[in-house]
Amino acid sequence: MPRYLIALAIALIVIMAGSYATLQKKRSEREARLITLFRQGKSLQCQEYRVNQEQFNFVSGTLSFIGKANTPYHGITLSIETCQESSES
Repeated sequence: MPRYLIALAIALIVIMAGSYATLQKKRSEREARLITLFRQGKSLQCQEYRVNQEQFNFVSGTLSFIGKANTPYHGITLSIETCQESSES
């Protein structure tokens, strides 16, 4: 196998690994920002739900919000991946 093909394959692997690491870092930073906002008492928009500390608990092991008992959201689980900063806090 020609050396240039080996070098090209290695270069592609390095580029793909770097891209993956960058995407993961951005995802982690976004999740950390959302968790911080939630813990500061701000609301998040997750799917069609407005998520706040009064009605949801944050579960760090699964990075999700679970509706509290005795609220209309009891039993609802929302992944942080579906959330974004709410325009209304």
